[in-house]
Amino acid sequence: MGDPVPLDSPDLRHVMALSATSPPWRLANRLDETRHVRLAGEWATQFQVIFDYSLARELTGVMDRDTVVATCHPNRNLAEFHFPADASGRTFPVRPKDEEKQQQEIDRLISAAVANGASIVVLPELCVTESLAARLQSWTCRTGGPRMLVAGSYHHADERDGAPRRRNTAVAYLRGIASPLTQDKHSPADRPVNEDIQPQGWPELRIHVSDDGWHLVLAICRDLLNPHAVHALAESGANLLLVPAMSETLVAFGGPVANLVGSGQAFVAVANNPADFSKATDLTVRRPARALFGHPGFGQLTRLVQPANSAPGVGLLRVRTGQLQWLDADADSDSDAGVGAGAGRTRPRPGTSVRPPWADTLARLSGPDRPEPNLQSTP
Repeated sequence: MGDPVPLDSPDLRHVMALSATSPPWRLANRLDETRHVRLAGEWATQFQVIFDYSLARELTGVMDRDTVVATCHPNRNLAEFHFPADASGRTFPVRPKDEEKQQQEIDRLISAAVANGASIVVLPELCVTESLAARLQSWTCRTGGPRMLVAGSYHHADERDGAPRRRNTAVAYLRGIASPLTQDKHSPADRPVNEDIQPQGWPELRIHVSDDGWHLVLAICRDLLNPHAVHALAESGANLLLVPAMSETLVAFGGPVANLVGSGQAFVAVANNPADFSKATDLTVRRPARALFGHPGFGQLTRLVQPANSAPGVGLLRVRTGQLQWLDADADSDSDAGVGAGAGRTRPRPGTSVRPPWADTLARLSGPDRPEPNLQSTP
């Protein structure tokens, strides 16, 4: 820990049109390109922090001024998932009930995302099975497909040292690379289900480093709520985090994401699913935000995406301007043939900006801009 993390790589002035949230001299960590020798806290003994340079060239340019990051949200409620629980109430594996229907919905959403310029697409936690995730790799092979697809995460079982082990693994595909990037979840969930996974005794935090300074990290839901893990990521200069999630609230994620944005000027995308966590016996509707984005240009470091309904849809972040957008997948159900086996192509209508209702009211009351004749018109 403490090896150089240059301030000019990546240069945020080449990535976004907004001013950075924190000037270099105000960052929580001193990133002054010198080595530091210091005693590490207890957090350093809890994780294997691995800097992976194997894709340094292929990841170059993964984020630039034209990048659009999309989060796809295919499910409306918990009823669309299968939750097998044992006698002790522990649940494994969580998976979509209808895998074929789930793939059609995911294909539809990815199609809408790339049609709106997305080059990085993030799917939620446990919205796929292992076989479905493998089939989604074809999207990175298609002309006009995303450059990187985080195909959510899935439950699966294997063996370690001759003993069975249950895992929750996130998988990401990069264009032109046959082998996926993977990350195991190390902090099991206890809500809305008691997740029956068995993390390794010394879990791994893998940081994929690009030649132009991006430190890419995959994290799964509650992993981002582990303060020791967040501390380790901040110390290691993680500045691009893609997070599949399945949580009944994203409020708790605001603090850790803001920490990473403020300490290392990180970009963060959290894709949450499903839209409604209410059960049939609930008297109140529990609808969490669909996505959370962290951006160095946001005044409050983070912003939530909370659509008006529970329809499947796509959240978009335009990196250069920090603009957020929501595409309602049910707004246009027409489809075109010829996208590939089992995939329908959506012709999405333009999305609407995610902004408070008072802003729309103010726009209607103020009317169009009427500049004086001698002044140049501005948007």
